[in-house]
Amino acid sequence: MTIRGRWATGGRAVIVLVAAGVVAAGLAMVLGATSAPSPDELAIQSTIQGALQARMTLEVPPARPASGAAAAAMASQMHARVDAQIGQYYAAGPTHDRMASALHQSIAGDNAGQSRYVAGGVDWVHFDSITINSADAQVNVHAQLWNRQSFTSSTGTTTETNPRSVVVGRYALHRDASGWRITNELLSIESGDRP
Repeated sequence: MTIRGRWATGGRAVIVLVAAGVVAAGLAMVLGATSAPSPDELAIQSTIQGALQARMTLEVPPARPASGAAAAAMASQMHARVDAQIGQYYAAGPTHDRMASALHQSIAGDNAGQSRYVAGGVDWVHFDSITINSADAQVNVHAQLWNRQSFTSSTGTTTETNPRSVVVGRYALHRDASGWRITNELLSIESGDRP
C-alpha cells in the first residue's frame, strides 16, 4: 500500500513520535527500576550494616593494659558496651541472645589467652534483595568482613593475621516502635578465611 500526499509526511511524523514515546517509556521503566531506596529500605540497610560493624568491632579493646585490675576493668567496660549496643540492631529473642553471648565469650577468651582480637570491620555490603511485607522484611546480602588477630607463641614470638572473608547473609527483620530490628540472622562464608 502506498500513501500519497500529506498523509505520507504525516505518517512518518506519527511513526517518529510513536518511536520516541516507546523509547521514553522504556527509559522511564529503567529509571524507575533503579529509583532511590524507600525510607524503610534505608533503615533496614542501616540496621544490617550497623549489626555487621558491631559484630566486628565490639570485641576490639579500646586499649590493651598488661594485666590485673586494669584488664578486668577494661573487660567489664567491653561487656557493658556489648549489652548497650547489641539491642540497637537485634530484637529481643534467641538471635539477640546468641549474638550477645558470642561477643561476651569472645571478650572473655581474648582477655584470658595468648591471642588477641586487635581490630575488625566491614569493607563493603551489597544488598542483593530487600522484600518488605508490612512490618516484616527479608533481606539477602553479600559482605566482606575483616579482622586482625595477634598471636603470641610459647617462645614469645608475636604474629598477626588479617583475614578477609566474603559472607552471604540472610536476615529477617521486624519493625516496631524503635525501628527495624533483626529477628533472625544466618551468615555463611562464601570465600576467604574465617573472620
